[in-house]
Amino acid sequence: MENKLETPFLQIDSTHLPPGVVTKHVKACEVEYNIWRTIDPDETDAAIGKYSSVVLSHPEGQVLCYTPPKSVSSETFMGRYPEICGGDLFANDAIEGTLISLFWDERLDKWEIATKGAIGGNYWFYRTKYPGIHENMAQSTFRDMFLDALGSMEVVNDDMDDLPKLRPRSLVPNERICYNFVLQHPENHIVFDIEMPALYLVSVYSICENEIRIVPREEYVEWVQTSLWKDVIHFPREYAITDWLSVDKHNYLMGLMVTHKNGDRTCIENPQYLTRRELRGNHPNLQYHFLDLIQKGMNHTFLVEFPRYAELFYYFYILYENFITGLHNLYVSYYVKKSNILIPKPYFCIIHHLHHTVYVPSLATTKVIMKRTEFEKYVQTLSPKQLMYLLNYRE
Repeated sequence: MENKLETPFLQIDSTHLPPGVVTKHVKACEVEYNIWRTIDPDETDAAIGKYSSVVLSHPEGQVLCYTPPKSVSSETFMGRYPEICGGDLFANDAIEGTLISLFWDERLDKWEIATKGAIGGNYWFYRTKYPGIHENMAQSTFRDMFLDALGSMEVVNDDMDDLPKLRPRSLVPNERICYNFVLQHPENHIVFDIEMPALYLVSVYSICENEIRIVPREEYVEWVQTSLWKDVIHFPREYAITDWLSVDKHNYLMGLMVTHKNGDRTCIENPQYLTRRELRGNHPNLQYHFLDLIQKGMNHTFLVEFPRYAELFYYFYILYENFITGLHNLYVSYYVKKSNILIPKPYFCIIHHLHHTVYVPSLATTKVIMKRTEFEKYVQTLSPKQLMYLLNYRE
């Protein structure tokens, strides 16, 4: 096969950490890695933006995995490339999901996966199990979800040591290939409802002697179509764009991803998607998000957009209402009925506070009857973080 790889996209010197890049040392599967990442890079510095996530072996310092550069704003991107010509730019659907990188680690003699900041994918982001509800629901890790998406390839086992080859035999000595997928899974819901696990291959990089090259899309598409992966891997739909004025961001479900052949990219997002994503929130604990929405008076709006959470939100609502009722009952027992009861300290602090800031001062003017509404008003002033502690407090 003809070698179509571009000139080196990036040369990594493992002995020198570039300015603006931080490193994290991790251990997984009895081997060690360093993960280089930029933290909030300056969009005007294209060089630093290339270090979105780079995985190096430790202590060898060999680049094993590379993810696409952090996308820049459409304004910055259009400023760099005001003209669309010569096939330098290509556009495709932006795919919602979680970026998963697949790479070969010769120290383990097997494939491994990585997310932006971790090796192995043995964790999750969105919590799906809560005490009292959905306790029997599986809490799948990203690794579990990745394997689910590979499910039609029956040869795959949990160690991924029998994954079929995705590309023809390399003609380049010591070459490594890193594949970047966007993973979609029903248990990793963001905005869109996903019915079946899916993997979208969005970029491929060739790594040789710590030189990173971009594998052209047409080349890795050909690899997939002639491999056992052809029924598993999906590709984002491509679009032809002739000028920036012709791009209507409303025509794309999530948005349009535009990539320059040098790796620079931008996502022109659909405003309706952005509105729904903001409403969905990005907190991994839905109970926290529920409490935040209650304070903003947006629970109903949320459930109109995401009715799948109706049962869970009703459960959170009952906990919330019972908590307020419980505080009021404790107040009545302690301050009205003078019962000698043992009250957990966090709850006693609240009823003591309300007694001395609401009830006692009112005796000098018009006595306030300490009804449940007084406790409801107070609870509404608490932050979601404070409420999470109180609602889930166990002695």
